Amino acid sequence: MWRPVLAALDWIRSKVDDGCRYVPPHAVPVDEVIPARWRSSVIDEEGRVNRISYELCVLAQLRDRIRSKEIWVVGADRYRNPDDDLPKDFDARREAYYTGLNLTADARAFSSAIREELAQELLLLNANIPRNDKVRLLWRGENRISLTPFKPLPEPRGLASIKTEIGQRWPMTGLLDVLKEAALDTGLLEAFETSASRVALPKTALDQRLLLCLYGLGTNAGLKRIA
Repeated sequence: MWRPVLAALDWIRSKVDDGCRYVPPHAVPVDEVIPARWRSSVIDEEGRVNRISYELCVLAQLRDRIRSKEIWVVGADRYRNPDDDLPKDFDARREAYYTGLNLTADARAFSSAIREELAQELLLLNANIPRNDKVRLLWRGENRISLTPFKPLPEPRGLASIKTEIGQRWPMTGLLDVLKEAALDTGLLEAFETSASRVALPKTALDQRLLLCLYGLGTNAGLKRIA
């Protein structure tokens, strides 16, 4: 599945200086590159390939392949060669690692077990959902499964006493101030790492945003109210 995408990238690279807007479908890699949902945007009514739409489609396919590590980026960390994720002695101790994870080394047996488990869960869902008044299947919209929100849990025992004690000890101290002091004392913000290749924000601004995010999520105030 990844070879056609790389072939499409090679074609795009070779046509960088070509100003053509449309190309015939036989001139570009099409099979296993253009999904069904993209075809109406990439191929017009005359059967021509819109080059701009084609390039966007190929980049979208490249993104998906990189995320699944069918294609990897040399020198990258998150999207590196998946073989680099394995222990250095994996080839020599393959059986020991599989045993430690309680997994079979037989790929067919592994995938068969996954398919069987998925089939069983789907059967349970199919049998249960008509009687489950907490779940509804919708026929319109992006979210086709509607879940009834859970009822609020009762307040834990002792929470009122804790609130009272904190209010008496620090009556004028806000929770955000407490969180900030805890972060300064423990250095907990250092445990957060970016998923990007670099950080553009100054550390002070980044720490401030992290504190606000933690406060918004931890208090259920939400990020929009904190922003």
